[in-house]
Amino acid sequence: MRLGGIRWGSFIFMAQFFTTIIHPVRKALHLSCNEYCVLDTILRMQNNDSHWCYMSRETMADDLDLSKQSILNILKGLISRGLVIKHEKTSHLRCTGDFKKMLDDYKELVIVTGK
Repeated sequence: MRLGGIRWGSFIFMAQFFTTIIHPVRKALHLSCNEYCVLDTILRMQNNDSHWCYMSRETMADDLDLSKQSILNILKGLISRGLVIKHEKTSHLRCTGDFKKMLDDYKELVIVTGK
């Protein structure tokens, strides 16, 4: 199994990223924790010159410790809810502005109010 981390003893340190779940945003979008993690992964991985996430579904499954089928099911739901766009020709993924806007609005609210 391919893991995106470094093995040290019995621990594996993920080299790519971690996910901080902002539960008020997750709840407002009616997302499970796994759906939120997939959406967050797409958002982080689309931060490149093409602005598309081209991470394979297998790699995403390995990195999030989910099955490939779970990733496919979650993506189908996120696409149908309008939170993710799938490129017709390449099948690359992109988050719509809704998720990013909610994250930015929440962060701004926390900075302004200090809560």
